[in-house]
Amino acid sequence: MRWLGQSGPASPKHRNSWAHPVTACLLHYTLIVPSTIYVHDTAILRLISLFGGGDMGGQLDDASSIGLHSSPSFSRCNAIITDDSATLNNIVISNFLACYASILLLWRLATTGISAETGSSVYRRAVLYEYTWLCNSTLVMAAIA
Repeated sequence: MRWLGQSGPASPKHRNSWAHPVTACLLHYTLIVPSTIYVHDTAILRLISLFGGGDMGGQLDDASSIGLHSSPSFSRCNAIITDDSATLNNIVISNFLACYASILLLWRLATTGISAETGSSVYRRAVLYEYTWLCNSTLVMAAIA
């Protein structure tokens, strides 16, 4: 962990190695994806329990049959769309966003040049750090949703 948190001109992230940027990017998404999903689901359940949920049209009458925990408040949640055409649209949009996010990363890696001053690809490695910014993380999370 100390290796990941180092900073300064002599730190590993400023050397000619891809280890630190790749590790930082992978660690970011390994932590952010599950925690975002957990926080989102917890917030939805809390809102449902606060406002009572009411009758949500019976869309989730048996949450356990679709692999979700079967708490009474979650079973009233209208978070899952059962319409096949809507589900197909969600899959198409999700696949598009995943492709877009991947192409964006690959394009940035391919077009970011090598520093003329140092002859180093430090700018190219910086692309992986930039990919952890909120706007890029949102693209990845939208593709998962």
